[in-house]
Amino acid sequence: MGRGFSAFMQCERRMISAPKPLLYLPVETAARELDAKLLLMLHALREGFDVILGNRQLLNRKIHRFPTGLYLIHNIHRGSRRMARLLKRLGHVLLAWDEEGLVWLNEQTYARRRVDLQTVEQVTTVFAWGREHAQALVQAGVPAEKILEAGNPRADLLRPPFRAIYKKKAKKLRRRYGDFILINSSFGWLNYAQARKQQSPEDHLREIAARSGHDLETLRLKHRLFQAFGELVPALAQRYPDRTVIIRPHPSEDDRAWADLARTHENVHVVRDSDLIPWLMACGTMIHNGCTTAVEYALLDRTPISFQPVTDANHDMPQPMRVSIPASSVEEAVQLAGREKLEPPAGWRPLLEMVSGLAEGRLSAAVVASELARQRRRPQPSPLASRGWSALRAAEKAALSLWPYSTSNPRYIAQKFPPMDMSALQDHIMPLCEVLDMDPPQAKVLGDRIFLLQSDGQPATR
Repeated sequence: MGRGFSAFMQCERRMISAPKPLLYLPVETAARELDAKLLLMLHALREGFDVILGNRQLLNRKIHRFPTGLYLIHNIHRGSRRMARLLKRLGHVLLAWDEEGLVWLNEQTYARRRVDLQTVEQVTTVFAWGREHAQALVQAGVPAEKILEAGNPRADLLRPPFRAIYKKKAKKLRRRYGDFILINSSFGWLNYAQARKQQSPEDHLREIAARSGHDLETLRLKHRLFQAFGELVPALAQRYPDRTVIIRPHPSEDDRAWADLARTHENVHVVRDSDLIPWLMACGTMIHNGCTTAVEYALLDRTPISFQPVTDANHDMPQPMRVSIPASSVEEAVQLAGREKLEPPAGWRPLLEMVSGLAEGRLSAAVVASELARQRRRPQPSPLASRGWSALRAAEKAALSLWPYSTSNPRYIAQKFPPMDMSALQDHIMPLCEVLDMDPPQAKVLGDRIFLLQSDGQPATR
């Protein structure tokens, strides 16, 4: 590697004209994260940053070619340890939040599955969704001084000023599907898109437990729930032939299991796209089990149905259940789906605020951006050796992408973050700019699903 490698890296850096401090915003799942990260991006521009936003895996493969800056990692579990260390060695300042921090089983399970203290060592700040999440982080061993209870921009988008952005898309969905029933699936590991499913169901569950860190009994419960949803969908389709049943699989799921149900009922459809909020706004009824979208639905001041034909206090996700009306059988869920309006459970608002950090006043995006600005720094040179290790990791991931069961496989990446050109990105940015009364940023394509966003404005006065 020597001079040739160094010259190549310097050439790559000249692609980025970023005189201001840089902020990196990786996005893993577009339907869940993209608009929220774009909202944070706009607040970061106000704070004087230039922002590089892109698909997490594709961005990380090229990170050694870009200048150093602040990097917001999307979780702090064991799987992020290697990349966090590498980013730190490259000279980046790391901050973190947990995209899965809104919904989890209990503090012990959350600590075991979602918190790796060696990863936490690499970051300066962990942004908590709300008070309950902050408490779980402390119990998991995250130093209290590293935790900032900031909420999450995903919750900002569900507030009234931003809901208007999605009204047009929601009306379009209602025109197409009428008063439809939305089933949001949350069987990402159980019905994993990249799994090899030639084994028996029990062997499959044991393999998932070994790979994911999920308790085997939890997975067995999930399997029974998965089968129960297979009974619920046709029951809904038959009881309400004039309504459409929409199944939205978890971003990591294999669509084929749900497609089998859709083939046998004309009013059942499996839909996967990058816009969750319009679906939540447009549906007449939302049914789930332990899904994050239930809390997001409640943030829209609507009441979901929690389908719970099998329950176990040791394995049920509590946060979505708190804001939902329970249905303990297929028949009960079908009956509830026929009601014109569902009243929320008692005491749902305080519970929602504790879980999500929802509060009047500043947006979560503004709180996070303000903390980023407090830690801002201008790009510094990355050690050549660290850039070399990062290049080797990129080559390793490129090789893994050839394996069909790898999460680095292009098909799987596209399932979670579909290809996106500049025009499509601007379609997401412009409505946010209108709500914030901001001029749209300048945008430049740096690579496949990687963008540089800059503002001509001056940093916000502080």
